[in-house]
Amino acid sequence: MAGPIRITSGLTQEQEWLLKASILRGPEALESWERWKSAVNLDTIDRGSTRLLPLLWHNLLAHQVRDPLMGRLKGVHVQTWFMVQVLLHELGELQTALGRAAIGSLVLKGAALAKAYYPNPGLRPMDDIDLLVRPNRVSDAVAVLRREGWRSPLREPEQMLLVMNSTAFRDIHGHALDLHSHVLPGGLRSDLDEVRWDRSVPTGDAPGALRILDATDQLLHVLIHGAQSDPPAIRWMADAMVILRHPQASIDWNRLTQDAEEEGRGLALAGTLAQLQHLFAAPVPDEAMSRLASVRRPRLERVEHWTFVGAPPPVVGRLLKRYFDHRRWKRAPSSGRQLGFAEYLQRIWEVERGRRFLGQVARRGWRRLRLDTPRVWHWLGAPRDR
Repeated sequence: MAGPIRITSGLTQEQEWLLKASILRGPEALESWERWKSAVNLDTIDRGSTRLLPLLWHNLLAHQVRDPLMGRLKGVHVQTWFMVQVLLHELGELQTALGRAAIGSLVLKGAALAKAYYPNPGLRPMDDIDLLVRPNRVSDAVAVLRREGWRSPLREPEQMLLVMNSTAFRDIHGHALDLHSHVLPGGLRSDLDEVRWDRSVPTGDAPGALRILDATDQLLHVLIHGAQSDPPAIRWMADAMVILRHPQASIDWNRLTQDAEEEGRGLALAGTLAQLQHLFAAPVPDEAMSRLASVRRPRLERVEHWTFVGAPPPVVGRLLKRYFDHRRWKRAPSSGRQLGFAEYLQRIWEVERGRRFLGQVARRGWRRLRLDTPRVWHWLGAPRDR
């Protein structure tokens, strides 16, 4: 069914003030800054808010703000800049190693945004490196990573990338890397990804320039990650606004909406764009929003959207997300031999049939129950401090 576009997810009041102070310009940014700093303790703010502090410092500096907290915010920016430089150096070495093996790669997420869209890389914190390779070169890329000292906790990470879009590696220094075989989370559309490879662009003319998604694909990537991040994150809003405001970022709105619908992510795109318009008056054409609002959505897509951005049952919600990932994998043209849902979970968890599989289900369910305890009490209607 079609209908009004609902905003994807809520923010705390403090997070909304912080985002506006970091992104907006003029009196509203300054007013949000005053409200935010009066309401929070920098020592106890959530991690997502901490990751916005370098951008907050940069925006306040542009507004010529003089405040005792500016020195502390600048210190966070300096630390961020240093860590980003370390990871970018690691990224350069990895791309050189992959290039020697004739393996093409695209840079995703933090590094791509830091290099191509933010005024300086120190404004965009990075926890890891995200590299995309084509599905038919995954095994070769894993071999290169191992030779370069990167290790996966999985026995066969290349097998994981047959059913998931990414898997993690670490080096001896503890630096993290996510190797991707497909662009979107939970998406395995090699046919659509191949077109995105063809549209990819370099970050500059210098030798060794990073290759990244073009602006439209980059925006879609940011918005879908924002809608489906687990745990929920607020960083995506800043990333999206930086792209939308960049003078050289030309967004093809027809293609953006068409690609989202083709991937079954139209509701996710609509919700995130509506939130950006609501909070920051994002420059989204009315035609794009009207097109997204007019589409009749299949029931399962609506249930999936609710699972990611609504309030699904504790514990069960996590399993529902895996179920929808499985459905999307089964529909992918390159999915190969079809696995049932139980087999799919076995592949993801790297467990065999029988007791070990049932034990893994029980352990993961118990761990998720402990993490979801506050929401369990909410669902049961019990006080949180019981």
